[in-house]
Amino acid sequence: MKKPKFFVVEFGCVGRSGHRCNGVEAVLNELKSRGYLARAGVNRSACEEVVSSLDAHPFARLMPWPPYSKDRLCGDIETFLAYGDMGAEDLGEFLNTAEAQDVVVLYTATENELYAFSRWLDTRAPQNRPHLVANVTLPSFFQAGSTSPNLRGQLLRTAIRRVMQQMPDERRVFITLTDKMAIALEAITGVNFDVTANPVDLLAGGNASTSVQQTGPVKVACPGQPKGTKGAGILPEIIEKASDLNCLFRVQNWPADSSAAPNVELLPTTMDRPEYVAYLQSCEITLLPYDTDFYALAVSAIFDEVASLGHGVVTTTGTWMANCIDDGGVVGRHAPDGDVDGLVAALHHLVDNMTDLRKNADENAKTWCARRGVRSYMDHVFVRLGID
Repeated sequence: MKKPKFFVVEFGCVGRSGHRCNGVEAVLNELKSRGYLARAGVNRSACEEVVSSLDAHPFARLMPWPPYSKDRLCGDIETFLAYGDMGAEDLGEFLNTAEAQDVVVLYTATENELYAFSRWLDTRAPQNRPHLVANVTLPSFFQAGSTSPNLRGQLLRTAIRRVMQQMPDERRVFITLTDKMAIALEAITGVNFDVTANPVDLLAGGNASTSVQQTGPVKVACPGQPKGTKGAGILPEIIEKASDLNCLFRVQNWPADSSAAPNVELLPTTMDRPEYVAYLQSCEITLLPYDTDFYALAVSAIFDEVASLGHGVVTTTGTWMANCIDDGGVVGRHAPDGDVDGLVAALHHLVDNMTDLRKNADENAKTWCARRGVRSYMDHVFVRLGID
């Protein structure tokens, strides 16, 4: 049997910064390290740096949805134009060399990518269709604060059920990243979801303490875009109430309408990968006051990264990150969503115990890296598809 080739599709990969581009690069590098041919297909709007660094094939916008669906759960869905006009041949330009033994990986599989892939399958005889690995990882398919499907969830169901009719179970793997997300997705789609590690590039693997400056103020990372789901709205109040701590808060996600205190170092929200890695490596604690509704189902690639550095983490109760802390996988504390005093108390606890945190940072990093990241993800995919 011929060795499979891998076609990795990420429509959301348009800029070099951010976890989608870095995640696709991690998957490509992992596959190539195992001796497999792998190519990336990205949005035609992707910048030249993305296209060149990934050696990617840029394809066009995704196609319109059909006028309506008669799915029993979704009912009649009026025309839903995903990302503008497109013909199925645009995705086909990238996938048409795929053979039956090959694998298509939808790195972030939304309703749109899945429907586009399904339309492309219509052009291929059943015996010539490749395997599919679809990572459905975003909690954007549910109504706020619940697991009831919104319009996107209804469309996701329609797309997935179309793929299910076109491909036998053994040739497709639907993946998500948390147990809660799997249960919620299975309820609306009727398909089984595997739960795996987040396919991202981890930062350390046992070199945590050597990269940290251990004199002067404790450096606390506040990474990510300034979004409400990432706690940007309450971050200034948390830092103000933690002013008695000997800490320097190195902040990306600072709200634009707030002035920075003396214990805050404002950093660009967009960084290239080496700069971003150096930023996280310079810190020992990470503050992630994330929204419970969103992150009860979703994982955080930032959390995976800082855990791989042996950081102590302060986050919000009820999130996936809090579960990892409670399970002992990461050293940290959590407090209820919006509880500024509780989050400040959690910071105090970690700073007061910096000696132990520093002593155990390397071991904590090694433990996390052993079971997380793109290597663990790819191990799971290979087993599920029966690839040696």
